[in-house]
Amino acid sequence: MPISEFIQAAIAQAEAAARAGEVPVGAVVVKDGRIIATGHNAPISTHDPTAHAEIVALRAAGKALQNYRLDDCDLYVTLTPCPMCSGAIQHARIRRVVVVEEYLAELQQFFQTKRQLQTQTRQPLREDALRTPDKCFAPFAAECPWTSRYHYVEGLRMHYWDESNACDGNPVQKVLLAVHGRMGWGYQFRAVIAPLVQAGWRVVVPDLIGFGRSDKPKKHTINPLTLLHEWAKALHLSPQHTTLWVQDWDIPADLAAPLAATVVRLEDMPHRHAVPPQTPAYQAPFPDKGHRAVWNGVQVAGKKERANAVVWEVFISPPTPSKPA
Repeated sequence: MPISEFIQAAIAQAEAAARAGEVPVGAVVVKDGRIIATGHNAPISTHDPTAHAEIVALRAAGKALQNYRLDDCDLYVTLTPCPMCSGAIQHARIRRVVVVEEYLAELQQFFQTKRQLQTQTRQPLREDALRTPDKCFAPFAAECPWTSRYHYVEGLRMHYWDESNACDGNPVQKVLLAVHGRMGWGYQFRAVIAPLVQAGWRVVVPDLIGFGRSDKPKKHTINPLTLLHEWAKALHLSPQHTTLWVQDWDIPADLAAPLAATVVRLEDMPHRHAVPPQTPAYQAPFPDKGHRAVWNGVQVAGKKERANAVVWEVFISPPTPSKPA
């Protein structure tokens, strides 16, 4: 088996760790040109502080060979081993350790993103706003498996999903900015995100300020659509490459133009994709009287002008626009 396949196997293990919510480190043990054991980080899921990728792989290799001495074995790992793992590697008599350097940049990006999310989450809640507890959204986690991201606009935390299949060899050129209606939150688009991503789109789904996981001001002087501008600018969403898909908002042209070159207005989403009133998903962002009072007072400022829009037909199944060129 070529060395490149050992490297790819280690990277695959790291990706498996990431999907499991662990630090993305993977390792494989190779003997006589074939992989005899694999492992990835699992301290969180196994409640084991020693369950690093290297240790997990070494344990599996020892069982496979029925010997703790792994003579003539090589270890491929996506991160330089820590002191604990280095000691275990020496004790196992591993012949050679290969660190997959090409994965280090991705790992650094992972930690940078994690630190940014932690910093954003730690910012204090404004005194004049409410924030729905995360536990209120737990029942919908299986339907919405995407990473929750946050950005602060005027001190208010704004939640969004940002999904694509972008990679170095397949950059995404077109962005679909999907904005929920007055009666819901990003959950409304749960059934269409995956098909659109598969079709080649970058799909960005925010919860407007006052809705969903985003902060909810107690005073109703803030226009959530205006704050959308600042948020989109921070995400570097290019208007000429962005299509704005809105539901039941009357967006003036002067608000729509800085966001997207094309505005798509869908008056009636298919029933099963919307958030019907009086359902748990509809009520989740407003779990008590205080939150519901805020929602009842939300009003959109600005003129009631319709943006020049191309109306998408009402889809019976999830919309799958053609793949961008």
